Amino acid sequence: MRLDIFKSLKTKKNLKLFVGALVAANTIATFVPSVGGIGYEPAHNAYALETTVSSDITLDEIRNMIYSSTKLTDEEKAYLYNEALFKDVLPYINQSERMKFIYRSKFDDIDIKNGILITGLFSANGLYFGNPSHNLYVQGYSNIGDGTEDVVAHEYMHATQDMDVYNFFFEPTAEMLSNEYYGSEADTYLAEIKTIKILMETIGAEPIKQYIYTGDFSMIEERVKPNLDEEEYAEFLECVKEDILKSDHRGLTRHRLRGILETLHYNIYGVHLKDDEVISRILDDDETLVRPYFNEGLGDSYYIVETSKTSKSGDNSDVEYHYLAPISEKEEFFTQSHQLN
Repeated sequence: MRLDIFKSLKTKKNLKLFVGALVAANTIATFVPSVGGIGYEPAHNAYALETTVSSDITLDEIRNMIYSSTKLTDEEKAYLYNEALFKDVLPYINQSERMKFIYRSKFDDIDIKNGILITGLFSANGLYFGNPSHNLYVQGYSNIGDGTEDVVAHEYMHATQDMDVYNFFFEPTAEMLSNEYYGSEADTYLAEIKTIKILMETIGAEPIKQYIYTGDFSMIEERVKPNLDEEEYAEFLECVKEDILKSDHRGLTRHRLRGILETLHYNIYGVHLKDDEVISRILDDDETLVRPYFNEGLGDSYYIVETSKTSKSGDNSDVEYHYLAPISEKEEFFTQSHQLN
Protein backbone atom coordinates (compact mmCIF):
# COMPACT_ATOMS: atom_id res chain seq x y z
CA MET A 1 0.00 0.00 0.00
CA ARG A 2 1.35 3.42 -0.94
CA LEU A 3 0.77 6.09 1.67
CA ASP A 4 2.32 9.54 2.13
CA ILE A 5 2.38 9.59 5.90
CA PHE A 6 3.06 13.23 6.72
CA LYS A 7 -0.23 15.07 6.75
CA SER A 8 1.15 18.44 7.83
CA LEU A 9 4.18 20.48 8.69
CA LYS A 10 4.14 23.58 10.88
CA THR A 11 7.19 25.60 9.92
CA LYS A 12 7.30 28.72 12.14
CA LYS A 13 10.08 30.56 10.29
CA ASN A 14 12.85 27.96 10.47
CA LEU A 15 12.34 25.25 7.88
CA LYS A 16 15.32 23.20 6.71
CA LEU A 17 14.31 20.18 4.73
CA PHE A 18 15.89 17.04 3.36
CA VAL A 19 13.52 14.70 1.57
CA GLY A 20 13.83 10.96 0.99
CA ALA A 21 11.88 7.73 1.02
CA LEU A 22 11.07 5.33 3.84
CA VAL A 23 10.05 1.71 3.50
CA ALA A 24 8.66 0.10 6.62
CA ALA A 25 6.80 -3.21 6.86
CA ASN A 26 4.23 -3.20 4.04
CA THR A 27 3.88 0.58 3.92
CA ILE A 28 5.84 2.80 1.56
CA ALA A 29 6.03 6.43 2.55
CA THR A 30 7.03 8.66 -0.35
CA PHE A 31 8.38 12.13 0.31
CA VAL A 32 8.20 14.53 -2.61
CA PRO A 33 11.48 16.44 -3.18
CA SER A 34 11.06 20.17 -2.71
CA VAL A 35 12.41 23.21 -0.93
CA GLY A 36 9.17 24.14 0.77
CA GLY A 37 7.82 21.08 2.54
CA ILE A 38 6.95 17.42 2.69
CA GLY A 39 4.70 15.75 0.18
CA TYR A 40 1.61 14.02 1.50
CA GLU A 41 -1.68 12.56 0.53
CA PRO A 42 -4.66 12.80 2.89
CA ALA A 43 -4.78 10.08 5.49
CA HIS A 44 -8.25 9.01 4.39
CA ASN A 45 -6.68 7.35 1.33
CA ALA A 46 -5.60 4.57 3.70
CA TYR A 47 -9.06 3.80 5.00
CA ALA A 48 -11.55 1.36 3.59
CA LEU A 49 -15.00 2.91 3.32
CA GLU A 50 -17.81 1.52 5.41
CA THR A 51 -20.80 0.10 3.59
CA THR A 52 -23.15 0.03 6.58
CA VAL A 53 -25.04 3.02 7.89
CA SER A 54 -23.71 4.20 11.25
CA SER A 55 -25.18 6.58 13.76
CA ASP A 56 -24.15 10.23 13.68
CA ILE A 57 -21.20 11.22 15.83
CA THR A 58 -22.29 13.23 18.83
CA LEU A 59 -20.43 15.61 21.12
CA ASP A 60 -20.67 13.01 23.88
CA GLU A 61 -19.10 10.36 21.65
CA ILE A 62 -16.16 12.60 20.76
CA ARG A 63 -15.72 13.53 24.41
CA ASN A 64 -15.81 9.89 25.50
CA MET A 65 -13.25 8.89 22.86
CA ILE A 66 -10.84 11.59 23.99
CA TYR A 67 -11.41 11.17 27.72
CA SER A 68 -11.10 7.38 27.58
CA SER A 69 -7.61 7.61 26.05
CA THR A 70 -4.86 5.83 27.96
CA LYS A 71 -2.23 7.96 26.18
CA LEU A 72 -3.37 11.47 27.10
CA THR A 73 -3.00 13.27 30.42
CA ASP A 74 -6.04 14.87 32.03
CA GLU A 75 -4.80 18.30 30.91
CA GLU A 76 -4.38 17.10 27.33
CA LYS A 77 -7.87 15.58 27.30
CA ALA A 78 -9.40 18.84 28.51
CA TYR A 79 -7.42 20.76 25.88
CA LEU A 80 -8.28 18.51 22.94
CA TYR A 81 -11.97 18.28 23.72
CA ASN A 82 -12.98 21.70 22.44
CA GLU A 83 -16.77 21.66 22.46
CA ALA A 84 -17.14 24.81 20.36
CA LEU A 85 -14.92 23.26 17.67
CA PHE A 86 -16.75 19.95 17.48
CA LYS A 87 -20.15 21.60 17.69
CA ASP A 88 -19.30 23.46 14.47
CA VAL A 89 -17.48 20.64 12.68
CA LEU A 90 -19.63 17.57 13.37
CA PRO A 91 -22.56 18.61 11.11
CA TYR A 92 -20.14 18.40 8.16
CA ILE A 93 -18.65 15.10 9.31
CA ASN A 94 -22.07 13.49 9.77
CA GLN A 95 -22.91 14.10 6.11
CA SER A 96 -21.11 10.93 5.02
CA GLU A 97 -20.24 7.45 6.25
CA ARG A 98 -16.68 7.93 5.05
CA MET A 99 -16.15 11.00 7.23
CA LYS A 100 -17.74 9.41 10.28
CA PHE A 101 -15.48 6.41 9.87
CA ILE A 102 -12.40 8.63 9.58
CA TYR A 103 -13.30 10.73 12.61
CA ARG A 104 -13.93 7.72 14.80
CA SER A 105 -10.53 6.38 13.81
CA LYS A 106 -8.78 9.71 14.46
CA PHE A 107 -10.10 10.68 17.83
CA ASP A 108 -10.04 7.21 19.31
CA ASP A 109 -6.26 7.13 18.95
CA ILE A 110 -4.89 10.68 19.05
CA ASP A 111 -1.81 11.61 21.09
CA ILE A 112 0.63 14.51 21.58
CA LYS A 113 4.35 13.74 21.54
CA ASN A 114 7.57 15.68 21.97
CA GLY A 115 9.84 16.07 18.96
CA ILE A 116 9.66 14.99 15.36
CA LEU A 117 9.03 11.42 14.28
CA ILE A 118 12.15 11.06 12.14
CA THR A 119 14.99 13.00 13.72
CA GLY A 120 17.58 14.61 11.47
CA LEU A 121 15.24 14.83 8.51
CA PHE A 122 14.29 18.48 8.97
CA SER A 123 13.97 21.25 11.50
CA ALA A 124 10.44 22.40 12.27
CA ASN A 125 8.22 23.10 15.23
CA GLY A 126 5.61 20.45 14.66
CA LEU A 127 3.68 18.13 12.39
CA TYR A 128 0.56 16.02 12.34
CA PHE A 129 1.24 12.39 11.53
CA GLY A 130 -2.07 11.49 10.00
CA ASN A 131 -2.03 7.73 9.64
CA PRO A 132 -2.08 5.26 11.18
CA SER A 133 -1.12 6.70 14.58
CA HIS A 134 -2.79 10.14 14.55
CA ASN A 135 -0.03 11.73 16.57
CA LEU A 136 0.75 15.42 16.99
CA TYR A 137 4.53 15.94 17.17
CA VAL A 138 5.68 19.22 18.71
CA GLN A 139 9.30 20.16 19.36
CA GLY A 140 9.96 20.90 23.01
CA TYR A 141 6.55 19.68 24.14
CA SER A 142 6.19 18.39 27.68
CA ASN A 143 2.67 19.27 28.74
CA ILE A 144 -0.21 21.66 28.13
CA GLY A 145 0.93 24.99 29.55
CA ASP A 146 4.60 24.69 28.59
CA GLY A 147 4.42 27.45 25.94
CA THR A 148 4.03 25.21 22.90
CA GLU A 149 0.24 25.49 22.75
CA ASP A 150 0.17 27.56 19.54
CA VAL A 151 1.92 24.76 17.67
CA VAL A 152 -0.19 22.05 19.35
CA ALA A 153 -3.38 23.90 18.36
CA HIS A 154 -2.26 24.38 14.74
CA GLU A 155 -1.33 20.73 14.30
CA TYR A 156 -4.51 19.62 16.04
CA MET A 157 -6.55 21.61 13.53
CA HIS A 158 -5.05 19.46 10.79
CA ALA A 159 -6.78 16.51 12.45
CA THR A 160 -10.10 18.20 11.64
CA GLN A 161 -9.20 18.65 7.97
CA ASP A 162 -9.86 16.21 5.16
CA MET A 163 -8.87 17.74 1.86
CA ASP A 164 -7.07 16.63 -1.24
CA VAL A 165 -5.82 18.22 -4.48
CA TYR A 166 -6.49 21.88 -3.61
CA ASN A 167 -3.79 22.17 -0.97
CA PHE A 168 -3.45 25.96 -0.88
CA PHE A 169 -6.17 25.92 1.79
CA PHE A 170 -4.39 23.48 4.08
CA GLU A 171 -2.00 25.56 6.18
CA PRO A 172 -3.69 29.01 6.31
CA THR A 173 -7.04 27.56 7.37
CA ALA A 174 -5.35 25.54 10.14
CA GLU A 175 -3.82 28.78 11.40
CA MET A 176 -7.20 30.53 11.23
CA LEU A 177 -8.93 27.65 13.03
CA SER A 178 -6.37 27.52 15.84
CA ASN A 179 -6.72 31.27 16.27
CA GLU A 180 -10.51 31.17 16.47
CA TYR A 181 -10.94 28.05 18.60
CA TYR A 182 -7.83 28.24 20.81
CA GLY A 183 -6.87 31.91 20.73
CA SER A 184 -3.48 31.06 19.23
CA GLU A 185 -1.61 33.90 17.59
CA ALA A 186 -1.93 33.74 13.80
CA ASP A 187 1.69 34.52 12.99
CA THR A 188 2.50 32.27 10.03
CA TYR A 189 1.04 32.04 6.49
CA LEU A 190 -0.23 35.60 6.96
CA ALA A 191 -0.37 36.47 3.26
CA GLU A 192 -2.19 33.22 2.47
CA ILE A 193 -4.64 33.88 5.33
CA LYS A 194 -5.40 37.26 3.79
CA THR A 195 -6.13 35.57 0.45
CA ILE A 196 -8.42 32.98 2.07
CA LYS A 197 -10.33 35.73 3.89
CA ILE A 198 -10.85 37.66 0.65
CA LEU A 199 -12.16 34.50 -1.01
CA MET A 200 -14.52 33.90 1.92
CA GLU A 201 -15.74 37.50 1.80
CA THR A 202 -16.46 36.93 -1.89
CA ILE A 203 -18.16 33.51 -1.94
CA GLY A 204 -18.97 33.01 1.75
CA ALA A 205 -17.41 30.83 4.42
CA GLU A 206 -19.62 27.80 3.85
CA PRO A 207 -17.88 26.50 0.68
CA ILE A 208 -14.49 26.70 2.39
CA LYS A 209 -15.73 24.87 5.49
CA GLN A 210 -17.32 22.19 3.31
CA TYR A 211 -14.04 21.65 1.49
CA ILE A 212 -11.57 21.66 4.38
CA TYR A 213 -13.71 19.43 6.61
CA THR A 214 -14.93 16.92 4.00
CA GLY A 215 -12.86 17.34 0.84
CA ASP A 216 -15.99 18.30 -1.15
CA PHE A 217 -14.99 21.09 -3.56
CA SER A 218 -18.35 21.31 -5.34
CA MET A 219 -19.69 24.34 -3.48
CA ILE A 220 -16.55 26.36 -4.26
CA GLU A 221 -16.88 25.35 -7.91
CA GLU A 222 -20.57 26.32 -7.99
CA ARG A 223 -19.83 29.84 -6.79
CA VAL A 224 -16.56 30.52 -8.58
CA LYS A 225 -16.81 28.85 -11.99
CA PRO A 226 -19.93 30.68 -13.31
CA ASN A 227 -18.38 34.04 -12.44
CA LEU A 228 -15.10 33.59 -14.32
CA ASP A 229 -14.34 32.78 -17.92
CA GLU A 230 -12.85 29.40 -18.80
CA GLU A 231 -9.21 30.53 -18.69
CA GLU A 232 -9.66 32.41 -15.41
CA TYR A 233 -11.27 29.42 -13.74
CA ALA A 234 -8.50 27.11 -14.97
CA GLU A 235 -5.95 29.52 -13.49
CA PHE A 236 -7.90 29.61 -10.21
CA LEU A 237 -7.75 25.81 -9.98
CA GLU A 238 -4.06 25.80 -10.80
CA CYS A 239 -3.36 28.28 -8.02
CA VAL A 240 -5.38 26.55 -5.31
CA LYS A 241 -3.74 23.23 -6.16
CA GLU A 242 -0.44 24.78 -5.07
CA ASP A 243 0.88 23.32 -1.82
CA ILE A 244 2.64 26.29 -0.23
CA LEU A 245 4.93 23.99 1.76
CA LYS A 246 6.30 22.51 -1.45
CA SER A 247 6.13 25.55 -3.69
CA ASP A 248 8.95 27.74 -4.90
CA HIS A 249 6.35 30.21 -6.17
CA ARG A 250 4.31 31.22 -3.09
CA GLY A 251 4.46 34.91 -3.87
CA LEU A 252 3.57 34.43 -7.54
CA THR A 253 0.68 32.14 -6.64
CA ARG A 254 -0.73 34.71 -4.21
CA HIS A 255 -0.34 37.46 -6.81
CA ARG A 256 -2.17 35.42 -9.44
CA LEU A 257 -4.93 34.51 -7.00
CA ARG A 258 -5.35 38.12 -5.95
CA GLY A 259 -5.94 39.12 -9.59
CA ILE A 260 -8.48 36.34 -10.04
CA LEU A 261 -10.28 37.31 -6.83
CA GLU A 262 -10.44 40.92 -8.03
CA THR A 263 -12.20 39.74 -11.18
CA LEU A 264 -14.42 37.29 -9.30
CA HIS A 265 -15.56 39.86 -6.74
CA TYR A 266 -16.29 42.48 -9.38
CA ASN A 267 -18.20 40.00 -11.53
CA ILE A 268 -20.40 39.01 -8.57
CA TYR A 269 -20.93 42.35 -6.84
CA GLY A 270 -19.82 45.03 -9.32
CA VAL A 271 -17.40 46.34 -6.68
CA HIS A 272 -13.58 46.30 -6.64
CA LEU A 273 -11.83 44.67 -3.69
CA LYS A 274 -10.47 47.97 -2.39
CA ASP A 275 -13.98 49.43 -2.32
CA ASP A 276 -15.47 46.63 -0.24
CA GLU A 277 -15.92 47.70 3.40
CA VAL A 278 -14.41 44.55 4.92
CA ILE A 279 -11.93 43.51 2.23
CA SER A 280 -10.31 46.96 2.17
CA ARG A 281 -9.53 46.50 5.86
CA ILE A 282 -8.17 43.01 5.25
CA LEU A 283 -5.92 44.39 2.52
CA ASP A 284 -4.71 47.13 4.87
CA ASP A 285 -4.01 44.70 7.74
CA ASP A 286 -6.46 46.67 9.86
CA GLU A 287 -6.04 45.29 13.38
CA THR A 288 -9.32 46.87 14.50
CA LEU A 289 -11.26 44.43 12.30
CA VAL A 290 -12.82 41.61 14.34
CA ARG A 291 -14.28 39.04 11.99
CA PRO A 292 -14.72 35.32 12.83
CA TYR A 293 -14.96 32.97 9.85
CA PHE A 294 -15.23 29.50 11.42
CA ASN A 295 -16.15 29.69 15.10
CA GLU A 296 -19.87 30.38 15.15
CA GLY A 297 -19.80 31.05 18.89
CA LEU A 298 -17.48 34.06 18.77
CA GLY A 299 -20.26 36.56 18.27
CA ASP A 300 -20.29 39.89 16.49
CA SER A 301 -18.22 41.10 13.55
CA TYR A 302 -17.12 44.72 13.70
CA TYR A 303 -14.33 47.20 13.18
CA ILE A 304 -13.33 50.05 15.44
CA VAL A 305 -12.97 53.66 14.36
CA GLU A 306 -11.21 56.09 16.65
CA THR A 307 -12.91 59.45 16.87
CA SER A 308 -11.95 62.73 18.48
CA LYS A 309 -14.16 64.91 20.57
CA THR A 310 -13.64 68.13 22.45
CA SER A 311 -14.30 68.37 26.15
CA LYS A 312 -13.69 71.05 28.74
CA SER A 313 -10.38 69.42 29.51
CA GLY A 314 -9.31 69.49 25.86
CA ASP A 315 -9.31 67.06 22.98
CA ASN A 316 -9.49 63.36 23.71
CA SER A 317 -10.34 60.31 21.68
CA ASP A 318 -13.13 57.80 21.78
CA VAL A 319 -13.95 54.70 19.76
CA GLU A 320 -16.97 53.75 17.71
CA TYR A 321 -17.86 50.15 16.93
CA HIS A 322 -19.08 49.59 13.37
CA TYR A 323 -20.94 46.30 13.38
CA LEU A 324 -20.92 44.14 10.26
CA ALA A 325 -23.29 41.50 8.96
CA PRO A 326 -21.85 38.08 9.90
CA ILE A 327 -20.11 36.12 7.18
CA SER A 328 -22.96 33.59 7.35
CA GLU A 329 -25.30 36.11 5.68
CA LYS A 330 -23.42 35.51 2.42
CA GLU A 331 -25.37 32.25 2.21
CA GLU A 332 -28.64 34.15 1.84
CA PHE A 333 -27.17 36.18 -1.02
CA PHE A 334 -26.06 33.11 -2.96
CA THR A 335 -29.29 31.26 -2.23
CA GLN A 336 -31.31 34.16 -3.63
CA SER A 337 -28.98 34.53 -6.63
CA HIS A 338 -29.32 30.83 -7.40
CA GLN A 339 -33.11 31.05 -7.20
CA LEU A 340 -33.10 34.04 -9.55
CA ASN A 341 -30.97 32.15 -12.03
